Amino acid sequence: MPCEDGRTAYRAGDVRLVEAVAGPADRRRLAGLIGVKLDQGITLDAELTCFSPLRVARAKDEIVVFAEERWYYRDRRIGTGEQVGDDSSEHYSMRYHLRRLEGRWLVDDVAFEREPEVGRTRVLNRGDVGSMHGVRSIEPGAGAAPAPLSSGASPR
Repeated sequence: MPCEDGRTAYRAGDVRLVEAVAGPADRRRLAGLIGVKLDQGITLDAELTCFSPLRVARAKDEIVVFAEERWYYRDRRIGTGEQVGDDSSEHYSMRYHLRRLEGRWLVDDVAFEREPEVGRTRVLNRGDVGSMHGVRSIEPGAGAAPAPLSSGASPR
């Protein structure tokens, strides 16, 4: 998911803000993550500190973007904006799967390329370990490797 839309959706607690970039499956995933926060009376203040696309590949009916990302997270109390719990700096190696859905290219699936490096191991009192991205881990090299996207090719 393009980062600015995702950050805004997390901060506002409103998954509708990613409709322009996220497909139905990714919106459901994000709705679950945002809903968990809202149920706790908080929103996620997510700050992307570094985004480095590494390569783009084309598979059968999708475009796959591989990227390295660094994030800084804080949970904030709804209404006051007060920070709740520890903040966290995290590093992810990501794989974004874009598919042509609803007449345009949208993020359909997101996966970790490698295990994330997370700063905090507890999120509030739930004892959750892992990132706020809420995506599934995959083994590097699992499944068929997408062919490289040829230069000059268009995702349309």
